[in-house]
This record gives sequence, C-alpha cells and structure tokens, in this order.
Amino acid sequence: MGGNKPVDINQHPLLRWYSQKFGEYLSRTQVRLMVIGYSFSDAHINQTIIDAVGKGDLELFIVDPQGVDVLDKQLQRAPMRVPGPLMNALNPRIIGASRKSLNSIFGNDRVEFGKLSRFFER
Repeated sequence: MGGNKPVDINQHPLLRWYSQKFGEYLSRTQVRLMVIGYSFSDAHINQTIIDAVGKGDLELFIVDPQGVDVLDKQLQRAPMRVPGPLMNALNPRIIGASRKSLNSIFGNDRVEFGKLSRFFER
C-alpha cells in the first residue's frame, strides 16, 4: 500500500471498516491478541494496539524470531539502550512470546506448542 497507509485505508470503505473493527475488538474487556510475524513497523497499527491497552485489559502473545525484542525499534548499536515508547506501552501486557518458527512449534517442539496452547486455554 505504500508509506501513507492510513490515508489509503480511509479511502476504501472495506479497509476503513476492518480498521475500525480491529480497534473496537481490541478495546473490549478480556481480550488477547496473538501477533505472529508482525514487525511492529506500521505506526497506525501500533497506535491501535497502544490505544486498546490504554482502554482495556488487552493481553499480548508475540511469535517472532526476535521474541519481544521485536518491539525495540532503537538502533542496535545505540550507546545506551533504554526501552522505547512501544516497548514501554506494550511490555506490561505481554503474557508470552516465542522465538520459534510455526513449523517448529507445530512440528516437534512440545514446550513451545504448550506455550501457545495455554494462550488459547485462558
């Protein structure tokens, strides 16, 4: 879609509706969101998640090769590393994470499969 996704989304009724529903569902009570392979590089999606954290009791489970470090958008070579705004906003609501691939999780890694399964059993 390019670099100006919010403008593009608002020009298409279906995409605008998806965006609205995403925010509405995340803002409900007792909501859990499993994020698989999302880079947390889209400011409009990040803001929707951050807003939901502020409004409700959203809990997150992250599946990514970087684990929760995917939230850290600082330069890796920065002389002093402190948590950024995305990490600060979402970290208290993270209830689990996995650095394993889905092939591994659903293949032979019973520990990681158990972590994902518990997410859905809550």
